[in-house]
Amino acid sequence: MKKRLGNIIISITKALLNYTFEAMLFLFILLMSKVIQEAYLIKDFNFWVIIALFFIGLLLFALSNWLYKSTKKNIYGFIFVIIVLILIILSAVFKFSSLKTNYEIIQRNFYFSKETYLYQHIPFLTVIIPIFIVLMLYLNKKGLGNILILANFLLLLCLNPSIEIIKMKKFILLSIVLSMSVYGVDKFILSSNKLSKEGIKNSASKIKIYQYVILTSLFACVFSYAAVQILGVKSAKAVLGEYLSINKNQKVKSINNKYDLSYSGYSKENNKLGGAINLDYSLAFKVKAEETYYLKGTVKDYYDGFKWSNTSENYERKAEGTNLRYASDNFKKYLQGDTELKSITVYPENLVTSTIFSPSFPCKVLLSKGYLGADNTGSFIVLGNTSIDKPYTVNFYKSKEDIELFSNSYKSNVSLNYDENTKRQYKKYLEVPENILPEVYELVEDITKNCSSNSEKIESIRNYLSKNYKYSLDVSDVPENREFVDYFLFTEKKGYCTYFATAETIMCRIAGIPSRYVEGFKMTNKKDLKGIYEVTNDMAHAWTEVLLYPDEDIWSIVDSTVEAQREEYKGAQLNKSDKPASINNKSKTYGKSKNYGTLNIEVTNLIDYIIGLMFICTILILVFAIYKISAFIMYKNNILKSNNTAKLYNYVKHRLSFVLENVYEDDLLWTRELEEEALKEKIKILVDAAYEEFYGKRKTVNINKLKIYIFIEKYIRKKQNWFKYYFIKFLKYKPKA
Repeated sequence: MKKRLGNIIISITKALLNYTFEAMLFLFILLMSKVIQEAYLIKDFNFWVIIALFFIGLLLFALSNWLYKSTKKNIYGFIFVIIVLILIILSAVFKFSSLKTNYEIIQRNFYFSKETYLYQHIPFLTVIIPIFIVLMLYLNKKGLGNILILANFLLLLCLNPSIEIIKMKKFILLSIVLSMSVYGVDKFILSSNKLSKEGIKNSASKIKIYQYVILTSLFACVFSYAAVQILGVKSAKAVLGEYLSINKNQKVKSINNKYDLSYSGYSKENNKLGGAINLDYSLAFKVKAEETYYLKGTVKDYYDGFKWSNTSENYERKAEGTNLRYASDNFKKYLQGDTELKSITVYPENLVTSTIFSPSFPCKVLLSKGYLGADNTGSFIVLGNTSIDKPYTVNFYKSKEDIELFSNSYKSNVSLNYDENTKRQYKKYLEVPENILPEVYELVEDITKNCSSNSEKIESIRNYLSKNYKYSLDVSDVPENREFVDYFLFTEKKGYCTYFATAETIMCRIAGIPSRYVEGFKMTNKKDLKGIYEVTNDMAHAWTEVLLYPDEDIWSIVDSTVEAQREEYKGAQLNKSDKPASINNKSKTYGKSKNYGTLNIEVTNLIDYIIGLMFICTILILVFAIYKISAFIMYKNNILKSNNTAKLYNYVKHRLSFVLENVYEDDLLWTRELEEEALKEKIKILVDAAYEEFYGKRKTVNINKLKIYIFIEKYIRKKQNWFKYYFIKFLKYKPKA
């Protein structure tokens, strides 16, 4: 029994040694499958499916080899067709018809970090894994097995931003060990094969070599990890991060990096409203426009007495150039007077966000890059865990009566009527938290007691806040468990935009008017030398939107912050120092993101980096190819113009060594053994001339070198495929010394 068990172990060991690359490839597939599982949050992942697909790939490769050897012809095209047909049949078994549906579900869930299921990925894995296996085995057969390392690196690079950094560490460690092992083993196999061809016996034990390679790789990785974690040595990633000026403290606020005022320094880490802040005067973005606008960023509907949030974040993906809801003809009839179709173009600068800023009533958003996501409040983002770094254009409607601002609607005597159906439909915009004190209700009742319409109520609340409260950044922190609106109205009695907007929104809701809280930017007349508006972080602003026309879901801006006070206060703050406070003392700038005075490069924005890297590699390859071709032409001309026939003789023998055997044995014997008469004739002329020059001490023997050169090259071209021919010709044209 012991002997049988020993024989089985020996057989398995021999099989692993003979199929080392296949074993490494198997481990690579398992590792990458685990990485994909983590990146796409695959809930019911099953490794047996991956293993089955791996062996399908092995069978397909074995089938292609068998067909090739059986026919003795170059039928790779035919084999490829068979493989594709088999894969299509396999995919059909795994619901190939639902490919498009599954792809859309996977991408949507990937964008929003939601779970996916294995059955959704099966149609793709069924095609990708077997084809990848066949391709890697074919490349390994051609001596290019190390391309597996490149595939490993690229996949990790693409999926890295989608996986928690803690989980990513173990993948990187295992990936490096596997890559170093593949490289070491592949080099050993290539060296052994080369020695075998040259008739040199290799006595090195495969199993010991592989043990040393794997152990060395593992030791190197563990040592580097220990150096970072224990000794405090900077990792390569940390060094690269510092070089690229990546902000280590920057936190992505949500899966889509959606904007709120904390990005411009307006709130503390817990998002709780209130407290002293320093304005950030750094450039956020630029806008090409005809005039200034309120630029909506995000809309928040739920207030708990301490902060604002969203009850839902459902963004629907919109196709490029899709008309949005304000593009309908029915909408235009609600705008008083004539309407104009206008547009702005936003040029991102230092603000890192996925939010698209737009004026009221947008009808179309044109992106340079990414997919547009729209929610039911008229807010937009670029989908995915990313930020906007390319210009985008927003087309929107503007009424000549400018009803975008409620103050203008009020002057036009717009009637606001909210029936019971409207109140049910917009219920969340009427909700008030239980911790609002009775004094606030009494104040609203007192302000609106003489109002005969909802429009008058809104305007009365706005006028009350504007006239009785001062704009200031120098405010105290709101006491623990003290409701924010109550503290502002009855204790602090001063504040900045978030104070006024929150109070306006809640007081309107108490008065029975559907209202919501909005954060974005209010542009000023500040322009650069080209006449393009500059929007800085100190222009970040909060305001209220009230429901104007329920039938078309049209909202209007109510801004109770006194702009004159705001600008006067900002001017006074700037006069205190030659430099903005946020630049003088960065530690006092609150917010989850850094001062964007310097350019931030997001870790998540790697696609452009990969494309750029590939472009650079392509340029380098082209430059190298031009150099090698030029060097070959010079070498060839030197041979053909030389008086020494030996140079052409050495070149011809070297070139023929790639297609013929026994090239380097005795010349006369080798020439006689040549089967093709035309080749034998040309080689005999060349050998005789070279011998006559060398042994006969003659300076030159006149032969048609060009004719011999052309004949030899045509002969070799018939024996090799085009890639191999040109690859060897231009890269390995010189005989070894």
